[in-house]
Amino acid sequence: MCFGSEETGRKETTSTANPAVASAATGNLDYVTKLRDQGFQGYSGQQVANFSDQQKNSFGLTDAIVGNGTGTKATGLIDQYSAAPAQNVNASTISSAMSPYMNEYVMRALAPQMQQMDITNARDNAAVNSAATSSGAFGDARAGIEASNTRFNQNVQREGVIGQAYDKAFNTAIGAGATDVSNNLAAQNANAGYQESALARALGGSNALQSLQNQQLGVAGAQNTMGGQQTAQQQADLTAQYNQWLMAQQQPYQAAGLVNSTVQAGAQAMPASTTAVTEAPNNSGWGVAGAVGGTLLNAFI
Repeated sequence: MCFGSEETGRKETTSTANPAVASAATGNLDYVTKLRDQGFQGYSGQQVANFSDQQKNSFGLTDAIVGNGTGTKATGLIDQYSAAPAQNVNASTISSAMSPYMNEYVMRALAPQMQQMDITNARDNAAVNSAATSSGAFGDARAGIEASNTRFNQNVQREGVIGQAYDKAFNTAIGAGATDVSNNLAAQNANAGYQESALARALGGSNALQSLQNQQLGVAGAQNTMGGQQTAQQQADLTAQYNQWLMAQQQPYQAAGLVNSTVQAGAQAMPASTTAVTEAPNNSGWGVAGAVGGTLLNAFI
């Protein structure tokens, strides 16, 4: 008769990693752990190049060119040229220029002649009166007629002299006045031309100032360009240094990854060893009783 079940024994299997693989994996784990514990370390070197000395000089030179007043002077000359009104020339009338050559001049020119005529007329009158007295006709009608004729002739002569003087003075005044008007008009035209020349010089000066300023700015720009090349060279050097730092930062992690890949390959090439442990069954009386009790207990649960 058989009571309960009979044990057949137990078997345990234990896997042991290859010592070389285990050692490499442990060492790599410690290495990565240290990298993790170090934390992030920022780049402490210079990353952006400073302006070169030539660039700095070009900045100061540009400021000096802008502030030296060249542009302001050029603007002032342009304003002077553009705001200048049209030249105005007026020809005076000849009559206005004749006046200085007429009245006062004629009277001064006639004064000696009039004085000489007065003297001559006085002599002629005295002679007529003397002749009338000698002939016993002084005071009668014949003497009066003779005296009247003498005064008439004297007046005609006087008016002729005055008329000729004014006619001559008039012709002279016309010529002199026309010359004055012509000279005045020529002077106005000359002054207008001089003013236009001055305005043209102002415009030319403005253009020259602008050309000078552009030339100076060109020099400053060339200096800035040359300085920019120096700055670019320095920046390339700084970038190369930064790239080297990045490579140095990545190298430990790349090495850890390489070791990890090698460990995985080694684990496949050198698999873990397996150890099996078999435990014999307990078929003694107590063992059977324990088995029966366990069976019955399970039935009531």
